[in-house]
Amino acid sequence: MQIQETISNPMLRVPLGIACALACACSSPSTPNSAHNTDHSVHKPGSMSHQAPTETASEDTSLYLIDMLQLKPGVPPSQADEYFSRITPVIAKHGLQNVYHFAVNSKLAGTAQPQLINVWSMSGPETMSGIQSDPDYQANVAFRNATFDMAKAEMFIAEATIEPSLSSAPLLFVDFLNLNPGVDASQAVDYFSTIIPVVKSHGLVPIARFKVRKKLSGSISPELINIWTMADARTMPNIQSDERYKANIPLRNATFKMASASMYTLRPATSKRATQ
Repeated sequence: MQIQETISNPMLRVPLGIACALACACSSPSTPNSAHNTDHSVHKPGSMSHQAPTETASEDTSLYLIDMLQLKPGVPPSQADEYFSRITPVIAKHGLQNVYHFAVNSKLAGTAQPQLINVWSMSGPETMSGIQSDPDYQANVAFRNATFDMAKAEMFIAEATIEPSLSSAPLLFVDFLNLNPGVDASQAVDYFSTIIPVVKSHGLVPIARFKVRKKLSGSISPELINIWTMADARTMPNIQSDERYKANIPLRNATFKMASASMYTLRPATSKRATQ
């Protein structure tokens, strides 16, 4: 698969996810209509097990906001930095906390072309409505709209089936997947259980998995979002040439609607995170 470079700016320093996160007022999450070079950290670190991560029960999961963003043409990173410095105290008091902040290295598949992909933990379903109704947030909407291309923002509320884990990997991979019609989610779990030992042998390690509960904005409608660390640039070619991986391609294609998949390689972006 040929890698297409995105329009991402490697100098972006600010977690722009807050711009998209605050773009839409939202109700309590519901099931969607349709269903894969610097340090970074997480606020809710977990252990990196040598076994395949265990899926958690729905009632035990936390809520997360996941967004895919672009700056408006000609807007410098410093303007995003300024927006974030203004809005940080507002979102922090409502419980929106940064977990991952990634800059996109390359697009492997999909139509969306984000520069940044962010994951934010939410204190509860009321987080977004509290932010939306805050006068301090409303006072910064015009500046937000001048900074970010909100028409191209992709934003989802999701529950974690594998809670985000701490990682210092300089290279990562994310996929946004849809199940084929009629396929049960348990089939996806079976596929991952089969394929994870194979891909881990080449340095592709899962650190988070999310089930999308509500689409808030954007042109894509994923059901599952996976985040993986990569050993190096040879990881993906090595996986694709592995006979064990090839043997599971029919199961993969029977499980996921690959034509609608969005996939990106990532690097951790230096970020200023909302304080606890």
